[in-house]
Amino acid sequence: MLLLAACSTAGPTPYQAGGESRYGYREATLSDGTFQLAFAGNSRTDRETVETYFLYRAAEHSGELGFSRFALKDKVVERLVQETYDPYWGPYWGYGYGRNYGSSVSITVPLGGGGPGYRSVRYSASATVVPFNGQAPLGVEGYKDVEQVLSALGPAIRRPPPEAQ
Repeated sequence: MLLLAACSTAGPTPYQAGGESRYGYREATLSDGTFQLAFAGNSRTDRETVETYFLYRAAEHSGELGFSRFALKDKVVERLVQETYDPYWGPYWGYGYGRNYGSSVSITVPLGGGGPGYRSVRYSASATVVPFNGQAPLGVEGYKDVEQVLSALGPAIRRPPPEAQ
């Protein structure tokens, strides 16, 4: 019963720092305010949400650093597919008396080359973020305004629920 409750509460990755979890955002400062940013979602987080949270964090962190605009360089969105299957799926044949009545024999027969499996798809986005004020630095194209991104995407951001106390 407890396991069922735990499974039913697992949902898409909320907007949060990666911390101990491998899901959420992570950033690393490079130089002059430039930073590397990544957001990884779990298998219940769709690509659009990953990209929305990624862009929101780029704007939010640029604003925290005191910049009003930012640009993304070398943005990559990855799709990771993981498939598993049970190679021994099929009938399990056996006979025996149990451990208190003597020996028992069990035979596992793989039929059809494997059985039902599980397919997991996860998305992650990463890029170098170049924050700035005023005119865009040379070679920077397609910049975004911090306040416009925050106000446009803010309603779509789902943060984790507060911890129970």
